[in-house]
This record gives sequence, structure tokens and C-alpha cells, in this order.
Amino acid sequence: MNFQPKKPTEIFKDGATIFAPCLKFSLGLKITQSRFQIDRAAPYAFALAVEDCVTKTVTTASRRKGDETTQLDLVTHVEPTEPIFENGSLISVFIKPFEQFSEFDSILPGPGPELR
Repeated sequence: MNFQPKKPTEIFKDGATIFAPCLKFSLGLKITQSRFQIDRAAPYAFALAVEDCVTKTVTTASRRKGDETTQLDLVTHVEPTEPIFENGSLISVFIKPFEQFSEFDSILPGPGPELR
């Protein structure tokens, strides 16, 4: 990567100041994409919701696999403050900021635009 800022970069070394009008360095970027699926119903033998149109309430009934009792819960409606993920949604997750330099040893630099 060739980087030429509008003003020279100041580098301080051993009490001296070096003005570098241009910086040239290799920049390695690693992008990993994976697909994951979450089945929230997997641990349940069944799960359902019953809406009472008279009292305007919703009750859920669910039973975990291996349990003998059914769990009943009254659902309160809460408006989401963020967008809801749906099947097919894309999400970006940044896990760690740096990779080992050895990861890029066998990769040849590609052509790229000059950054000014």
C-alpha cells in the first residue's frame, strides 16, 4: 500500500524528527465468512401461542424434551428498538483485530488503487 498524506508524516526516533512524505507498506486483510443457523425450537417437544381476542392477551405453552410439565407464560408485547433478524439476514461480526503475519506468507500482493 502506498500512502501519501497531504502533509508529511512526522516520525520521532532517538531525539530526531524524520519527515516522511510517503509511506509504503504491505497490508494484509483476512475476511472469513461462515453460515450458522439457530433452531430455538430444538430443545422443545412442543411450543405454541394462544391469543385471547377478548382480553387481548397472548399465552405461550411449551414443554422441554424430557420434562413432564408444560410451562405457561403470559406474553407482554414489547416494540423492538433495533431491526429484527430474519432467516436470510446478514450480520457482520468482528472477532479479533489482528492475524498472525505468517497467515499471509504464501499470499502474493495484488494490484490495488493508490491511496492519497
